[in-house]
Amino acid sequence: MKRPTGIKDKTALAYFDHLEAELLQYTDSPLKESYLSTLTFLNRVNKQIIENEINIFEEKAKPKFEMAHKFLTEKQPYLEQLEYIRALMTPEKQKELKKEVELQNLNMAERMALRTKKSA
Repeated sequence: MKRPTGIKDKTALAYFDHLEAELLQYTDSPLKESYLSTLTFLNRVNKQIIENEINIFEEKAKPKFEMAHKFLTEKQPYLEQLEYIRALMTPEKQKELKKEVELQNLNMAERMALRTKKSA
C-alpha cells in the first residue's frame, strides 16, 4: 500500500511517520543480527584456516584439510546470504551496520577507548 498523499494535518503526518518508523524497526530487527552472526561466523572460520598451517601431505592433517576444504567450497551461499540481507536493509540501517562491523573489527583497547569517549 502506498502512503497517502495530500494530507495536510500535521498530527496525522506525524502519526504516519511514527508508524512507519516502528514498522521499519520491526521488519528490520532481525536483519542486523542475522548479518552480523553470518559475518562473524565466516570471519572466525577464515581466521582459523589462515592461522593453522595444514600440511596436505601429512596423514594426520587429513581431517583438518577436509574440514577446511568443505568450508571453502561451501562458502558461497553464506556470502550470497550476506548480500541478500544487506539488500533488504534501508540505507540508514546499512550505515548503522557498517559502523557496527567496523566496531567489531577493533581490538579490545580501541573499543574501550571509544566507550570512554562516548560516556564523557
